[in-house]
Amino acid sequence: MSKSESYQGLVNCLDPQISKRTSTTYYYGAKGEEIADYSHNYKMFGDGAGTEVKTTSYMYYAGKRVIRLTGDEMINAAMDKNDTYRGEFDQLDALETMRTSTTFFFGDKGDELADYSYSYKLFGDGAGTEIKTTSYMYYTNKRAGALSATEQIFAAMNKNDSYRGEFGIDGGEITLRMSTTFFYGSKGDEIADYSYSYKLFGDGAGTEVKTT
Repeated sequence: MSKSESYQGLVNCLDPQISKRTSTTYYYGAKGEEIADYSHNYKMFGDGAGTEVKTTSYMYYAGKRVIRLTGDEMINAAMDKNDTYRGEFDQLDALETMRTSTTFFFGDKGDELADYSYSYKLFGDGAGTEIKTTSYMYYTNKRAGALSATEQIFAAMNKNDSYRGEFGIDGGEITLRMSTTFFYGSKGDEIADYSYSYKLFGDGAGTEVKTT
């Protein structure tokens, strides 16, 4: 398998409506050992729906692109990172200045969960490299690394905390927390429901809710 395409809703498999196409994922590897390498995500509405590429995402396994993996890593390595870029790029030609985000994953191969992510400055000096915010995902109010094996399979994401600046896997500084978004829905169908925006400076920064 070299490619798979995803569409909104129910479509005719022999003649799918192109305007309903949401993404194309490209694979690398021999038959039976194919691994997702990169993907295109399309505009969903209006002119260019299903054809105009909005973003390109690249997957990393054990810190490597799939083309760099050894035979054993192709079989066993979990996806640990995903870089997303504005616009359409091919397998190896993305421009760093167009990078919008990096998401880090936790879990064994086939059970990876998004754990935290960086959002980058979009324009000017530092575009694609300077981290503006760090966000942490929660599943049944737990970070991915704290979930049981069963929870890793079934738990939906119910919360996301965003912080100003760059932080690592251990979490952000509470005074720099900007917002918390709460989600509703089963795993894979989560939708943002409501959010808190916190006071940014002084007493109560990161804990006092300014707006809901």
